[in-house]
Amino acid sequence: MKHGCSIVAAVVLVLSLCSAALAQVSYPPAMAAEASPYPGAAVAMAGKDANAIQAMLTTPDAPEKVVAHYRSQLTSKGWEVAQEMEMPQVRTISFERGESTFTVAAMPQGDGRDTMITLVLEAK
Repeated sequence: MKHGCSIVAAVVLVLSLCSAALAQVSYPPAMAAEASPYPGAAVAMAGKDANAIQAMLTTPDAPEKVVAHYRSQLTSKGWEVAQEMEMPQVRTISFERGESTFTVAAMPQGDGRDTMITLVLEAK
């Protein structure tokens, strides 16, 4: 009977995690003021600490397309490209405007069919 209860508990845990993963998270308003969410992307996670706002999104688009989108959107709002890196596993681009930074990282996930976008806005 203990074994049966353990299996039921495991199934309930997996189902609750799946439902939480499917829940849509709100895109941070302060981040939206600088850059809207990537078109068609799902917001997987968002948070804020004392110095930064973070958001994680997923999209089926390629990392190159994601970086190009944010480069266009942020430079049109006065952000300047501070650093850009292209590595096999991740593409990153960082922007500066005054004392603030906005970083975009785009990384293929799993079988490469999805891209995880990580956005970090640090305002000083």
